[in-house]
Amino acid sequence: MKPLTKPERIALLEEWLEDYKSIQSVIDAIEALFGKDCEGRVQVKLMEMFECYSWLVSEKVGDNDEWLCWFIWENDGGKKALEAKAQSWKKPRKIRTVKDLEAIISAK
Repeated sequence: MKPLTKPERIALLEEWLEDYKSIQSVIDAIEALFGKDCEGRVQVKLMEMFECYSWLVSEKVGDNDEWLCWFIWENDGGKKALEAKAQSWKKPRKIRTVKDLEAIISAK
């Protein structure tokens, strides 16, 4: 399998982020109906499915350092604009967008 180009990686990451938002909106709707304390099997299975999907996307875009997990869970999909630093970067950068995420993944 040939490596993805930068535009292909960005497109895949954008699709991945939109898929997360869709899954999260379903979980939010379930919690609105049954309460936030409801840890139902549906929510758990949806998140397990997304985690597996995320590992596949990570592999496809060459993310060997778990940046996708960090971007979604710690950086709230870029909403927190947390700083991160690739080994080859002199200074940390704010990671706000999928393009920023791709940049840190592809930095060597």
